[in-house]
Amino acid sequence: MIPLRVQSDSTRDPVVTRALLFVLLGVFAAQLFLPRFGEALIMTFGFMPARLLHPGLFGYSLLASIFTIFTSQLLHGGFVHLGGNLVYLWVFGSGVERMIGARAFLILYIAGGVAGSLLHAVVFPTSTLPSIGASGCIAALLGAYLALAPMRPIVTLIPLIVSWIIVEIPGIVLMPVWFAMQFLNGWFSLQAAKQTEEIGGIAWWAHVGGFGFGLILGAALRRKIRDHAPS
Repeated sequence: MIPLRVQSDSTRDPVVTRALLFVLLGVFAAQLFLPRFGEALIMTFGFMPARLLHPGLFGYSLLASIFTIFTSQLLHGGFVHLGGNLVYLWVFGSGVERMIGARAFLILYIAGGVAGSLLHAVVFPTSTLPSIGASGCIAALLGAYLALAPMRPIVTLIPLIVSWIIVEIPGIVLMPVWFAMQFLNGWFSLQAAKQTEEIGGIAWWAHVGGFGFGLILGAALRRKIRDHAPS
């Protein structure tokens, strides 16, 4: 399912969402134009759970290891990885930013990515595989959208075997389905890691952690918006 747009009652310009789109595109362009340093960039600035918990073993200070939680959010592993995140960022980021404002949106975005990385580290504390991408941040936006506007329809493109259809799906239906897919994939990855002692692929638990954080903060922001609404 590919989200295309969401409804909004606000005409506020999503300036932070636009800025994040340009930043992510710029960093990815740098990755493309510096192919010799691509792997080194990912190993240096990607988030590695084992390095966070034992920074000295990797020649890092604790502060430098914590810093990679933020730098990892800017890196992507390819066009598909980046493209998917940009679509979700624009559709849900612009909608959420219009509802809560630029400052709260930026806090939600960054903190959601941190929450996702920390949950990934809790589930896979010994992993030395660097995790990159803004997926945890964007998962937080989805969780917040569910809390803020559960009944608003999301215009969604659904690819079928021989055709494509466009339907409107309320967040209360679409978001739990998305979350269930992340959780199930995360559970399967955990079981696979237990059997093979190898960790790889997508950091599903970062999606779960980001979504959960966004849902909680979104619920708090919704209550604050409601309390300050004119009667």
